[in-house]
Amino acid sequence: MIKALSLVTIRGFFLVLGLTACGQSAQPKENVTPSDAVHPNAENVILRSSSAIACPKSAQALHCDMSHIVFDRINELRKNENIEFLIWDFALADQAYKRACELGEIGVLSHEGWQQRILAAGYTPGGENIVMVNRPESEATAERMFILWKESAPHRANMISPVFNRIGVGVCRGSKGLFGVQLFSPDL
Repeated sequence: MIKALSLVTIRGFFLVLGLTACGQSAQPKENVTPSDAVHPNAENVILRSSSAIACPKSAQALHCDMSHIVFDRINELRKNENIEFLIWDFALADQAYKRACELGEIGVLSHEGWQQRILAAGYTPGGENIVMVNRPESEATAERMFILWKESAPHRANMISPVFNRIGVGVCRGSKGLFGVQLFSPDL
């Protein structure tokens, strides 16, 4: 049984590393394409962003791309801190998107009720980061969201916490701007 997986890129090739329970060792699988980089025991988990991650059907493509950028930057930050990568989780991403849209509808940042979104995805609540920016949808705006979270000590702590293993990121346009949500879970 696979307990955790990481995906790294070495000289343009993807390398999936697995840790197994009961002392069994997993052999690395080289030359994995992004579509192959899926956790073997769950349909809703993926380990690399960009072209490999699907977003909720209701999410606009640009919002989906922005979520991927944030996810990539978080894992780059974790790599720089020598912390294992987070696993992208489709169910958490769906809930993060819904949460971002909820916040966008009311036009206010509030942490009230975030735990229910993670529970709805089937996981143990770990943490939530939220942000609102009044900028157009773009890669630069996604980068700005990430920088705002990274420069805030409590938000950065969530992003680099070794306790968290899974993440879902959602971005949604609201009446007052773009709302971004990161949902974290310690579950493997």
